[in-house]
Amino acid sequence: MKLGDLVFFKGKGFVSKVISLLTNSPYTHVAIAVSDTEILEADVFIKSRIRTLNKEDVYCVMRYENLTEQQLNFIKNECYNSIGISYDYFQVFLWSLRLIFKYKKGVVNNANKEYCSELVDRIYYEAGVVLLPNALEGDCTPAQLLDSPLLTKIQN
Repeated sequence: MKLGDLVFFKGKGFVSKVISLLTNSPYTHVAIAVSDTEILEADVFIKSRIRTLNKEDVYCVMRYENLTEQQLNFIKNECYNSIGISYDYFQVFLWSLRLIFKYKKGVVNNANKEYCSELVDRIYYEAGVVLLPNALEGDCTPAQLLDSPLLTKIQN
């Protein structure tokens, strides 16, 4: 694993089970690697943070192969600048409703709050990489990012 890799997790809790059911994916959480052992994540009940991967984590690593040195530097700096962002519970709630009722359009974005895949998508977007060309910036789930044709599986 290296800087910029996307790390997808299989959660074990109730919220993860609901997300898995709604998105039809075993992967319910995503983060960005800042080193070979650390990730930046936005997760429930915490502000965004950099943490070390645990032995108990079940994850898949995906890579965007064509990042330039300039983009990698931007991603690294933005990961550290993104520490402390509050979790966007309302946006996750709206996403759940959209998935339940199969409503495809629209996003309500709360300033200074992000959920996991929104954080990842924003950092890549600001680095000049659009992982989901047919979606609005930050309007995505971990499952949608996992299915991006621009990413290559590195580790399962």
